[in-house]
Amino acid sequence: MPSRISPPLRRAQLGETLRELRAASGLKLDEVAQKLRCSRGKVSNVENGNSLVTPGYVRDALALYGADEPTQRRCIQLIMDARTEPWWKPYGKVLGDYVIYETEARVIRYWQAQVVPGLLQTLDYARAVIAADRPWEEHDLVRLRARARIARQTLLSADDPLAVEAIIGEQALRQPIGGPTVMADQLGRLLEEAGRSTTSIRVLAGAAVMSSFVLYAMPDMPPVLYREGVDEIVDHGGVPEFELRFEHLAAAALTRGESAGLIRSIREEFLQLVDRGVA
Repeated sequence: MPSRISPPLRRAQLGETLRELRAASGLKLDEVAQKLRCSRGKVSNVENGNSLVTPGYVRDALALYGADEPTQRRCIQLIMDARTEPWWKPYGKVLGDYVIYETEARVIRYWQAQVVPGLLQTLDYARAVIAADRPWEEHDLVRLRARARIARQTLLSADDPLAVEAIIGEQALRQPIGGPTVMADQLGRLLEEAGRSTTSIRVLAGAAVMSSFVLYAMPDMPPVLYREGVDEIVDHGGVPEFELRFEHLAAAALTRGESAGLIRSIREEFLQLVDRGVA
C-alpha cells in the first residue's frame, strides 16, 4: 500500500520552517551561508523547497537559529521523510504533479463533467479513457498509465484513508466508454465505492458546462487546486473561486441516495445492452 508521505511536500514544509526560523533570528541569507559554509543559493533553494540536503545541514541550521527541541525533532523527521523514495516512482513518467498533493490530502473534492474520477475508475474503464484521450500512444504506455491510476486508489483504503467528495456529471455516466460491459462494471464500482464512509458520490443531473477540477484539502497547508484539461496546479489566488464553484455544484447535485438510484438505473440500461449482445 502506498505510503501517505509525499517527499516533495515534506521538503517544502521543511524549507518554510527553516525560512521562518531564520527570519525570527534576524539573520540574512548571506550570513547564514557564511556560518554554514555553503553558498547563498543553497540556503535559498532549501528554504524554497527546491533542494534536498543532509540531516547534518538541517541540524547545523537549527542550532544556528536556536530552535527549540520540538521544532528540531519535527524538522529532522521532515528531512528524513523528504529523503524517502516516493511510492509513485515506478509511474513517475505518467503521473502529473497532482500526485504530490493527492498523496497527503485528507479530503479531495472532485467535479468531473465528462468521465468518472480517476480514483474511482476500474482498470478496463481507465484503459478505455486513456486510449481515447491519447490515441497516438503505444499500448504499453496506455497500460502503464492505467496501472498507475489503479495504484493511486489504494489511498482510499489506507489506515488513514483519503476522503473523497465527488460530483459527477450525468453525461459521464452515460457515455459508453469501452462499451456496455465496461460501463456496467464501472457503474457497479461507483455503487460499491459509495458505500464507504469516507466516500461521497453525487450526480449532477442533466447537461453541465463547467470544466472539471479537483480541490485538495491539505494538512498544515492551504488547499490546492488542479484544473483538468489545462493540467495546471494552483496553490494560491484562484482556489477560493473554485471552492465557491464546488459549493454551487453541490447545492445543485442530487443527494447521495438519489445519485445511487440514478447510477443503478443507468447501469441497468447498460446491462440490458450486454444481454442483447451489444459490444
